[in-house]
Amino acid sequence: MPTYLLTWNPIKWHWEDLQDCIKAVKEEGHYSTAWSCGGTKKIKTGDRFFLIRLGEEPRGIFASGWVESEFYEDDHWNPESEKPALYIDIRIDVLLDAEHEPIFSRTQLKSMFPNMHWDAQSSGTTIRPEVSVKLESEWARFLATTGIVQPSTPDKGVLLEGLVNAQKYDEDAVSEPAVKADVKRNPPWQRDELILALDLYFRYPPNTISKTHSEVVKLSEVLNSLPIHINRLDKDKFRNPNGVYMKLCNFLRFDPAYQGIGLVSGGKLEEDIWREFSSNKAELRKLANVITNYVSTTNIEDDNILPEEENFPEGKVLYRLHRTRERNRELVKKAKDKRKKEAGVLKCDVCQFNFFEIYGDIGADYIECHHTKPVSELEDNAKTQLKDIALVCANCHRMLHRKRPWLSIEQLKSLLKSR
Repeated sequence: MPTYLLTWNPIKWHWEDLQDCIKAVKEEGHYSTAWSCGGTKKIKTGDRFFLIRLGEEPRGIFASGWVESEFYEDDHWNPESEKPALYIDIRIDVLLDAEHEPIFSRTQLKSMFPNMHWDAQSSGTTIRPEVSVKLESEWARFLATTGIVQPSTPDKGVLLEGLVNAQKYDEDAVSEPAVKADVKRNPPWQRDELILALDLYFRYPPNTISKTHSEVVKLSEVLNSLPIHINRLDKDKFRNPNGVYMKLCNFLRFDPAYQGIGLVSGGKLEEDIWREFSSNKAELRKLANVITNYVSTTNIEDDNILPEEENFPEGKVLYRLHRTRERNRELVKKAKDKRKKEAGVLKCDVCQFNFFEIYGDIGADYIECHHTKPVSELEDNAKTQLKDIALVCANCHRMLHRKRPWLSIEQLKSLLKSR
């Protein structure tokens, strides 16, 4: 497994919310954030990392986890630098408090692995396979002997097959360790979930409530009802009230009205959602209401998830509502019959593509229906009317949904003409 060394030097960068992150890992079993990867562009999703503290004592490895994204550019972590920096999203599964707990010291590392450079000035150094395999076993041994984390608990770290015993570690078992990653990691937050979280943020700012607030508990229940995640490996901790509250605190770092710093860690999608809706809270409220109402009145199984949901601007849940309306058989038939009666043929309202002309009998009477009214503008239990349906080819249908807000039929027509 590709393994990398990430670095943190408290002399160069002060980790403002470190204690909150430590608490989150202890309570949730993990914490997701972004981290600089230096100039390294080869790190991939699913790779392993160890985080080493440098600069001042105590120095050594104090955290580990997994990479959750490819590299991307963003503003440099050093405000004095005018150049962007490279980052990766990471999921921390162990995070020790170096000021109050023992860490895997630099002295121990240099003694065990003398040929590995442990004083890297930037993140992203590759840990060679022969080193990483033994480092995994020594890291597990260290955690077990200090009593800080039990590696045998899946959501607290890496399970090392052949190393973990019910009561103790056998010295002979670590000579040729068989490393097996078996970490319980719940899926990252999606658009639907962040829309609901940001809506709650504006109604009940996290600095005025706590994780036990009734609305936080209620949102936790709604998030657990969303039919958008197939794999919930740690169901007990999936979107629990503490995790919901921590997510609300992530938004504090974007809020100019907040005088503090908030939780500076978090994913890029949070920033995208903030930029999109922080100045349009009315639209945010409508979307949140539609998502919540749809979940409370509709029974959809997880295995109905479709690939195109990933690209739908309003999120997976509203995609399903939109798709359900567009695939109403009675409505589709009425729309096609009306068009054939008026025009005698079914053509795309945007590009005039005719499936019958191109494909013959197999394309006869085939066309897709597009609901021109966004689901966020539909009132509860509102019936779709024929005037809200456009007939389009598959390509134009996808293009109509590519931008946020959606393109209108006329806008896409103009785009085609300009080409």
